[in-house]
Amino acid sequence: IAVNTNSTEIEWTKAGENTVKVWCSNEEQNLTATVNAYSVILDSVGGNIAETQYKVVGDKINFPAPEKEGYTFANWYDSLTQNGSVYADEYFNESGDVVLYAHYTPNEYNVTYDFCGGGSANETEGTVNFGKEYSLVVPTVNDATSAFGGWYSAPNGEGVRYTDAQGNSLTAWNVA
Repeated sequence: IAVNTNSTEIEWTKAGENTVKVWCSNEEQNLTATVNAYSVILDSVGGNIAETQYKVVGDKINFPAPEKEGYTFANWYDSLTQNGSVYADEYFNESGDVVLYAHYTPNEYNVTYDFCGGGSANETEGTVNFGKEYSLVVPTVNDATSAFGGWYSAPNGEGVRYTDAQGNSLTAWNVA
């Protein structure tokens, strides 16, 4: 609401009809306006926020960026799939309630190979993407009586098994 050079943002608390009363000191009177607010439901799709904001046409858009383990927030979309459109409006200009969905980009992680003296490979590092299947290098074994059995979280086949003997993931990468 602009009054000379002074303005303020109003945080609406409900959808539907809202009444605003403004004291106009230079006119020495109250002005009353009725506006219609719409619900903007923010679905963070497994992220750390779930909220509803209320906006009227012309309100500045400032939606929060949710966090989700293993992912980086990309943008708000008008569809759960990326076939929808990015909601990039600077000011609210809708004529009804809106549901927006968070979209994320999987984080990429570097994996350092530790052959524990039992093998070697041309590569010493690999990359994996959170939530995605992956393949890691299969080393050449130094001892003819041994065979590579897969990648584990600890030496000597101990801990969590990440890959099979061909270096293929057993599940999608889930370590953030």
